[in-house]
This record gives sequence, C-alpha cells and structure tokens, in this order.
Amino acid sequence: MIAELASILALIVVAILWKYHQWRTSPLFRIPGPKCNFTFKEWVVGVFHIIQNEPFMQPQQRWWKESGPDTQMMHVTGVFGRHFIFVLDADGVKQVLSSKAGGKLPRFIKGLEFLKKVIGEGLVTIDGDEWQRHRKIMQPIFDNQVLKEALNSCLPDIMDRFVAAWKEKAGGELDLTSHCAALALDIIGKVAFSHDFQAVTSVEQWAKGAVRQVELNDPLIKSLYTSMMPSMLRMLFVNLRLGALERFYLRESFNAQVILDREFATVVDRSYARYIRRDKASTESKCLLDYLFDAQTASRAGSTSNSLTHKELQGEMKTLIFAGHETTATLCVWAIFSIIKHKEVEHLVVDDILKHSPKNARMTFESVEKMDYLDAFLKEVLRLHPP
Repeated sequence: MIAELASILALIVVAILWKYHQWRTSPLFRIPGPKCNFTFKEWVVGVFHIIQNEPFMQPQQRWWKESGPDTQMMHVTGVFGRHFIFVLDADGVKQVLSSKAGGKLPRFIKGLEFLKKVIGEGLVTIDGDEWQRHRKIMQPIFDNQVLKEALNSCLPDIMDRFVAAWKEKAGGELDLTSHCAALALDIIGKVAFSHDFQAVTSVEQWAKGAVRQVELNDPLIKSLYTSMMPSMLRMLFVNLRLGALERFYLRESFNAQVILDREFATVVDRSYARYIRRDKASTESKCLLDYLFDAQTASRAGSTSNSLTHKELQGEMKTLIFAGHETTATLCVWAIFSIIKHKEVEHLVVDDILKHSPKNARMTFESVEKMDYLDAFLKEVLRLHPP
C-alpha cells in the first residue's frame, strides 16, 4: 500500500516538474510582457498577486506601456503556468474572433472560464460557431440609427439632471471618477434594457448634501463588481474545475453571483413583459433589448431568423455592462482631465460645441455628429488613454 502511494506521489511530482519545465521553456516568453524570473512561485501564482493588489487593469496598462505602444501582443503567466496572450492590435483581434482551424472548431480558444462564470455566455466569452451566431443576432443593435434613436430618447433627460446637479454644487470639489461612473451606468441601463440604476439620483443627492459621495447602490451593479473581485482561492477553484466549493469557502463571491444572476433574470423578464404589453403602433423608442425580443418573436412565427434564449440574453446584457460601463466612464474622466490640462484645446472644443448646438432646444445625436473637432478630440483621448 505504501509503495503504491509512493509511486502515485512520485508520478505527481514528475508531472508537476514536467509542467514547470514546459512553462519555463515555452517560446511564448519571447512575446513582450512583464519580467519573469522563472521561479517555482511564479509558476504557481503567476502575476495574479500583482493584479489582485492594484486597481482594475492598471498592471496590464503598465506592462503594455513598458512593452511599447506598437506592441501587438503581450504575454503574462497565470495560475499554474497557464499562458495568457493579450491581443492589442485590431486586425489581430479580428483574426482571433473569426478565424477557424477547419470545420466548426475555432482556431483560437479564449479560455475565459472565470469571466464566463461571472457574466455568462456572451460575445466576450464564447468561441467558434456560437460566437458567430451571437454576433449575427446582436448585429442589429449596433446599427448607427438604432443607437441614435435609443440615445436620443434618454440622453437629454439624464444629462439635464446631471448638469443641474453640478451647477447646484458649483465651486465645490467632487470625485470625478464616481460621477462619470454614475452617468455612464444610467445611460447604458436605459439604452440597453430600459433599467434605471438611479445612479444619477445619487449625484443629485450629493449635490443637495444628503450624501458625502456618489455610490452605485443598485444590487445588480454591486453584485457584478463583487463577483469580479480577484481572489487567489477562486482562481484556483476555477482552474481545477472545483467551482462547486465556492458555496462553502467563498461565501461573499458565491452570494454575489447568485444575486447577479437573479437581478439580470428579473431585468430581462421585466423588459419582456413591457415588450409584450407594448402597442405595435407605439412611437415610443425601443431599448436595445427590444430588438433582440423582435428576433425571438420572428423565430416563433416561423421565420428563419435566429434568436437568443432568455438565459443567453442575460449573458449578453451582462456583457454590455461589463464591456461598456467602466470603459465609457474612464473615457469621460480622461476627456475632462485633458480639457482642464490643455486650455487651448478647451476653447476649441467649447467653440465647436456651441457652434453646432441647437438654439433653444436640447442637444441631439445629429447635432453631436456635426462636431468634427469634438470627435477628433475624443479620438485623441482614446489614443493617448485607452480605457
């Protein structure tokens, strides 16, 4: 018995050493990325301890800048020597998303098990034919005219309230990051699935002195970011396919995931009930989710159109929040920072806005499209400070 256990232990040790050797001699280390000393500890935990102890995506941004702005790919080590490649080139991203090795198999596997566990199966996490199917169905909601109508229906009201709150507190100090996060969240919630996160309400309460700082208290968004918080033990469970143990050892993240799934299910169900009650002759603007419900209805009517199930819709709505909220808020912060820092640019941006703003009327998407200098300014901000 002892001899058998010793043999098994020896095999495990040999397997670990072989895995370590494969990791250490991998040609992927020729790709730019954070410095690696090839210690056994680095093989076990990778760069996870760095990511865990710094603000979201800050280490990745630092490694990218250290590698050089023209770097097309970046390599980092994950838990137990797992290799991760960040594709930083637009053509490379297209190649990863659409290339096939033959048949139905995708040529590149994303391997985003942790992210898939949090936000479900959406465009960010799925591969191959499923990605192609989702992309085809989701394509109409990214149509320029669809986005214009959705934004025009809600953006003026939200912006009026936001600007009024800032005017009420004029001359005081504010936390720009939390304010931009609140603004972006309410816009995405309304445009994507007609959900009011009441984030701008928090800005209004701050302006009146009812709260000291702006906080995002909606259980949906709180549970999303709690679920996204890194944990060494959680990454270990995911990599070893032991996710069921979270219920016992990671109660906070497990409960947050339960709340997240429940809240998004409620949002989709509520939106669908509103969609069903809606008069077909109504001129009320649609949210993006309504267009996906249209595809469901067409499929049930015998059309050849594909559609997403309610569970798949939940995954795609989570993906919109995950991919759009922080990125939009970060762009707003950097844009305001850049305007404050460069006064000559501020004057040109303001002149461009005033020149094309409608007289005695609310701003519309069509008006913004005429602002060429503002458009160039935002693209330069994105180039210098990609979110």
